[in-house]
Amino acid sequence: MFFSPTVMPARKWRALSVLTVVCLAALSALCAEQPPVVGGRGEKVIADIPYKSIGGRVLTLSLFLPASHGEGPENYPVILFLNSGGWHSPGPGDGGIVRELGAVRRGYAVASVSHRSVQKEQVLCSAAIEDVREAAFFLRDHANEYGLDPNRFAVCGVSSGGHLALCLGTDPERPVRAVIDFFGPTDLARCFEVLQKIAPEGLRLLLGADPDKSPEDQSDEVRRLIAECSPLSRARQNAAPTLFFHGTDDPVVSIAQTALLYDEYRRLGVKSELFVGNGGTHDPATLAEKPVLEQTIFRFLEECGF
Repeated sequence: MFFSPTVMPARKWRALSVLTVVCLAALSALCAEQPPVVGGRGEKVIADIPYKSIGGRVLTLSLFLPASHGEGPENYPVILFLNSGGWHSPGPGDGGIVRELGAVRRGYAVASVSHRSVQKEQVLCSAAIEDVREAAFFLRDHANEYGLDPNRFAVCGVSSGGHLALCLGTDPERPVRAVIDFFGPTDLARCFEVLQKIAPEGLRLLLGADPDKSPEDQSDEVRRLIAECSPLSRARQNAAPTLFFHGTDDPVVSIAQTALLYDEYRRLGVKSELFVGNGGTHDPATLAEKPVLEQTIFRFLEECGF
């Protein structure tokens, strides 16, 4: 598994053909008209909502809503779960750890989001950042249709999903108001040497980089992308409040990566909290028992106004 980070400038949407826009709008309208189905946990589920069409592929997300959905006025806080591992996303997924920890039961809507995959679709990591950003704005633009509160959007991700979540949290247009990060890489330049040893092809796939050269010797475009893809480089005073999780024995992403951004946020005055799992590895289940993770996450979100 490799690491990756990315920045998106102010809100820019890729230019789509008129036909693509019309098709995507029609698909979105169709999904909005379809009644939610009842999921196995008593939740209401709207699956595979198209949020973007690019290169002949339609990217989708799935919504998991409280059982009371449709019975009266609604204004659910939202947690976006970014279904990503190694910057690969096989589809929108099932809401991941936040749904598993009872977000929907607590009255949240969970939006499970897919993105383009670096290796499968031969795109750089910036494409994945762009995709999840557009998913967030898509849902905010359609909040009334689904009973969502556009002012209470949080995002969560694990590993590469954590990196993508951190990038949303540092976006200048603030598409989210809180971030829950499980061991996402924060500084790609510092990851470079490790990647050269364990996954040199990953550098080429993620950044178009030459794995035989140091970060300083890359082309201007690659060096720019390394900076843009690093949440640490993107850190700013108005970044979204962030809850970091990391294990002391993570063999994939060093806890030092999280410490770098956590320390920078403290310096900048950004609300942030670091949960360290003693002996924890690259798996949320190794960091603490589920009730502890649940209490920590939802207490933090409540402090952020959710």
